Amino acid sequence: MTDFYWMHSVLWGVAGFLLIPAAVLAVRFAIIIRRYTPNIRRMFEESPIFSPPAGHPREGAEAVEFPTTRGLTLRGSYLAADRARPKGLVVFCHEFRADRWSDSAYWEFLRDDGFDVFAFDFRNHGASDSDATYQPRHWVTEFELDDLQAALAYLKTLPRSCTLPVGLFGISRGGGTAIGVAGRDSSVSCAVTDGAFPTHTTMLIYMKKWMKIVVGTSWFYENMPNWYLALIRDCVLARVERDQGCRFPRLEPLLRRIAPRPVFVVHGGRDSYIRPEIARQFFEYARPPRELWIVQGARHNACLERAGAEYRERVLGFFRQHLAGEPPCSAALRRERGLPQEAVRQPGEPSGE
Repeated sequence: MTDFYWMHSVLWGVAGFLLIPAAVLAVRFAIIIRRYTPNIRRMFEESPIFSPPAGHPREGAEAVEFPTTRGLTLRGSYLAADRARPKGLVVFCHEFRADRWSDSAYWEFLRDDGFDVFAFDFRNHGASDSDATYQPRHWVTEFELDDLQAALAYLKTLPRSCTLPVGLFGISRGGGTAIGVAGRDSSVSCAVTDGAFPTHTTMLIYMKKWMKIVVGTSWFYENMPNWYLALIRDCVLARVERDQGCRFPRLEPLLRRIAPRPVFVVHGGRDSYIRPEIARQFFEYARPPRELWIVQGARHNACLERAGAEYRERVLGFFRQHLAGEPPCSAALRRERGLPQEAVRQPGEPSGE
């Protein structure tokens, strides 16, 4: 009988040892959700002040329009290369608060090199229709993925583009959109992104950074597991999705699904909005062939401005090899052009910074 009571006491002790921390976590979770949800929501509802440059229509652009979800009409421009048989088709995805013309510096050199380019305005941007019930922000939602998928569906109906290999090129939110669609649509041959970021990973990193201020208890903050923070994030996300009538797709698994098609990720080394460590962590979800280029000294959406000729050559080299099927730039040609020897990487090679 003594042994029975001893075992009974041990079991209750173990149960208490396990249940008390769980109860503390549950109480803390309830307090955070109730008291600090507005602070976390601010990261979703307050957008950085972006001021994309003004642009103007280009000569030879064919204006088009096509339908997307919710009965909206999107407007874009087809810019054909000056050749009967283009090398391929690059679909460009502009950044938040921009339009197809304000980011033209990113795709003009592609057109000059023999690629057809299709640029369009996302909903609530440029000349496209606006959805009065949707307030776009810098986070990627299913609406942006719907718009890009509608653009690809439209291009498949055009005689010139329906047989061309398609590559995606996106900046910031447009880059995240390109990753999301490339991960779902196997007809996309390759993708280039500049300043792309995933909602879920970015939120978790910033929550960990600011949680000490939000929670106020250093012991609890320092010992908070990632799964616990992720649970809080997902609860807040669910509320934001319900209130704003949109969904935030998980881009991390979609980036993984792009393989074996190649992806080239570019990011600014001095990006203060989406810090380079976020880009590196996001990039780890990609599978070869993949390449990461951290442009030293570049701020958010300023890699082209910072790197100039090397930026254009790397992007061109990627599309020439993976979209047009041309051989990669040789070491001798890179030396002749004064480019770094690692300017264009072979599939599966380690990424550089």
